[in-house]
Amino acid sequence: MTAVDDETIPADHPFWKLHRALPRQAPGSTATTSRMLRVALGSERSARALDIGAGSGASTLVLAASGLDVVALDTSSVLLGELSERAQKAGLSARILPTRAPMQDPPFSEGEFDLLWCEGAAYVMGWAPALREWRRLLRPGGVLAATELCWTTDRPSQEGRRFFEAEYPGMTTPAEAAKEARAAGFVVRSSWELPEDD
Repeated sequence: MTAVDDETIPADHPFWKLHRALPRQAPGSTATTSRMLRVALGSERSARALDIGAGSGASTLVLAASGLDVVALDTSSVLLGELSERAQKAGLSARILPTRAPMQDPPFSEGEFDLLWCEGAAYVMGWAPALREWRRLLRPGGVLAATELCWTTDRPSQEGRRFFEAEYPGMTTPAEAAKEARAAGFVVRSSWELPEDD
């Protein structure tokens, strides 16, 4: 699996037929984003956030609507264009800065953000490498809120195991993902499985 990059995925590719104008490009929901935000920041809303792998802005819009200033990072100008249109319609353009750049090499200084946000996109780098790279972007006391693709059963189907061994060989369990977060220097304050509807 790779990031969506307009330079590598032509405009007539089936990917765009599937994804254009979708409200969300990854598992999740507005309710889950809101819950994650409450856990991450409580009532604090003066934070500067980086939404990594923002896509067309499903999470970005929730963060901005809560009062945060958000840099929305993605490699797709098409999806960032959709995000900009959605932000304008919602009256949130002043709070959102769409930024086209790879998550593997984000163009930001150390300690620039109070909150790092990533729903359903860390797999592009792999969980552990993403945590190690992004940690430097947080100010002291900053927070990372993210979702990660994990095995939730000890006995996945053979078909499922084959698919993910090929597509995301680094996929692990929630316990191992938390261990990798601690190894990258994070304190794990909360963790839960996304609801089935997400």
